[in-house]
Amino acid sequence: MIKPYKGKFKTEWHYNTTSETFTEGDLVWQESGYLSKFANADDQPPLGTIMQTIAATDDAYSTAQKCPVLIGEADAEWLCDISTGTGAQTVVGTWIDVDDHNSVDVDTGTYDIFFVTQHISTTQLVAKMSKADPRPDSIVD
Repeated sequence: MIKPYKGKFKTEWHYNTTSETFTEGDLVWQESGYLSKFANADDQPPLGTIMQTIAATDDAYSTAQKCPVLIGEADAEWLCDISTGTGAQTVVGTWIDVDDHNSVDVDTGTYDIFFVTQHISTTQLVAKMSKADPRPDSIVD
């Protein structure tokens, strides 16, 4: 899970992608103007975490609706579960990637999605979320 830890956060409302399920707390981004679960291969940094669960049986699954998204300011920190690699003090001060829409990978920093600020345990850390595309050579439409 990736959840707010410290700092200022706000709620914004964005339309969800239809035919996609979400669990409250999933890391999301905007794809063609609609929320989608975030993955490392996406062209933009994550927006924040969705604050609503959308199941295949919900109206929002078949019709795009405005959904609440928790967005951290630039200095906001997130508590992140580690699903790939082992958390250690040596990852503090490094950029890491996500493993999927609800956990991080401390073994890679290809996309530089989170900047680690604190080591909690072998399975958790605290990090700041990238707010701009960290890859200067990429082109974002």
